[in-house]
Amino acid sequence: PLRLVPPASFFFLDSAAVTVYTGLDSVLLGFLKGDAAVGAYDAAAKIRVVLVMVIASLCGVLMPRFSYYLSTKQEERFRQGILRSGSLVFLVTLPLMAYFLLMGESCLTVLYGGVSPDTLWSLRLLIPTVFLVGCSNTTGNQLLIPMGRERTVMLSTVVGAVVDMGADLLLIPPMGAAGAALGTMIAEAAVLAGGGGVGRGVGGGPFRPP
Repeated sequence: PLRLVPPASFFFLDSAAVTVYTGLDSVLLGFLKGDAAVGAYDAAAKIRVVLVMVIASLCGVLMPRFSYYLSTKQEERFRQGILRSGSLVFLVTLPLMAYFLLMGESCLTVLYGGVSPDTLWSLRLLIPTVFLVGCSNTTGNQLLIPMGRERTVMLSTVVGAVVDMGADLLLIPPMGAAGAALGTMIAEAAVLAGGGGVGRGVGGGPFRPP
């Protein structure tokens, strides 16, 4: 049982870092700009959360199968599965991004009965993170974790949390809710850069359009 402690600790730290930097935007926004800015940001963030959950569920269910391929030395099937999963991320996230970028104002009006400029800009800046999260999940959950690289996944998430805090402190004072959204996008890009760079080195990289 003790041999499971290091991997479990990496998962714990990864989850803790995700919790911190996903909630950090609202905390800093409230501290620096007030409740009105938090409300404008949260209205857009709720839409982003739903879309990210859809992508995460698609990616998460494939991890056991990829772990099985590696444990049974089926490296080619593992590689092909990763490539197909990367293609699925493109096929699902790009149309979602296009829809919400074009129809975001209408969606906010239907959901909330109106739309403020801060909420609309926050949504436009948060929507690209759906694609970034999809790529990060593919690299982390389906490529690196089955290969025993939990520490790399954890470190890339911690880097994202640090980047998010720095970006928020710089961007929220001049930009408000839009600055928090931009900080989230920069943080997700940092997470992808960390995990994706290693993923390309160890697995050839899953990210190519279908």
